[in-house]
Amino acid sequence: MRTGTVAALLAALLAGRNASAQVPSSAGDSIIVEGRRPAAGDRAQDWVRAISPYPSSYRALARFNMPVCFSVAGLPHDFAVEMANRMVDDAQAAHVPLAGNGCSPNVHIFVGDPASAGFQKARHMLDARDSKEGPALVRFITTERSRDGDQRREARMTGFFAGVASMKIPGSTGLGLAARNDIDRAVVVLPSDAVIGKTPRQLADYVVMRALARTNDYAGPGDTILSLFAGRPNLPEGLTAFDAAYLATLYRGPATTDAASKLGEITSEVRRHPSP
Repeated sequence: MRTGTVAALLAALLAGRNASAQVPSSAGDSIIVEGRRPAAGDRAQDWVRAISPYPSSYRALARFNMPVCFSVAGLPHDFAVEMANRMVDDAQAAHVPLAGNGCSPNVHIFVGDPASAGFQKARHMLDARDSKEGPALVRFITTERSRDGDQRREARMTGFFAGVASMKIPGSTGLGLAARNDIDRAVVVLPSDAVIGKTPRQLADYVVMRALARTNDYAGPGDTILSLFAGRPNLPEGLTAFDAAYLATLYRGPATTDAASKLGEITSEVRRHPSP
């Protein structure tokens, strides 16, 4: 999905726990050390796996590495402003880079009538490849860039190497992968009937978890804003400790950490918090 496709979409929508060691006492001089792995059904690990579409271990998890700028459309002005302010607060808490005043939006949130032509066009353009188990349509534009931010380019010379894609890759520094996986733009579309009864905080926190990271809606046990549309009687009021730990850990450290290692970091951090 390219920037031009996003522009067309905009127009359509606007129009219409860790292992521990035990050292038991024993007779004599012998010492027995027993390691205990997290129990099967480790809630933190299960939750992280459930909400994370698992990419190749040879790639980094997608995240924004350029400053983020939010836009909200289809909601009353005061509601949208409160929602936008909350998203900025969430991003700051997770140390996500933020653009300043007058920025060009790269995270677009739309709420619209699912029966409208604009919404139907959005459904067709976005499809459901980045959306699971929920009403939101979520789509990302991502770009593979080198550790230093150089983008893949097509060779311009003629002959044998004509048309071969190339990228400037610095020498190995032990910092992880040679390339990062940048989110350049995110679009989240919600049907208006799904947001009825939701607060600006709930919607803002939900969108932050869906747009600043590749995550899925969640209907399993546990307290997370990703269950906002799971039909539960008690809805989360906003980001939970699990959610905040996930997002902050994703944006901590170099953007070139491989997916398996980063998901391991996230799981370890989530385990530090009380089980929901």
